[in-house]
Amino acid sequence: IWLNPLKGSPGYQPATRGMQAALPHIDIFASAHNLNSLRNLVRQLARIQGGQSSRLAIGV
Repeated sequence: IWLNPLKGSPGYQPATRGMQAALPHIDIFASAHNLNSLRNLVRQLARIQGGQSSRLAIGV
C-alpha cells in the first residue's frame, strides 16, 4: 500500500523514475490528502478482503 497526498491533486502523475519503478510492486496506490480519501481506502481494503483484485489505483 502506498499512500500519497499528492495523488489527490488534479493532474497528478507519478512521473519520477523511483515511483515508476515502484508502481508494479504496489498493490494499492491511493491518495491520502483528506478524510474522504482515507474512507475510500477503507472501502477498497474491504473489497480486497472480500476477494476482489488487490491491484488498485484509488483516486480522490
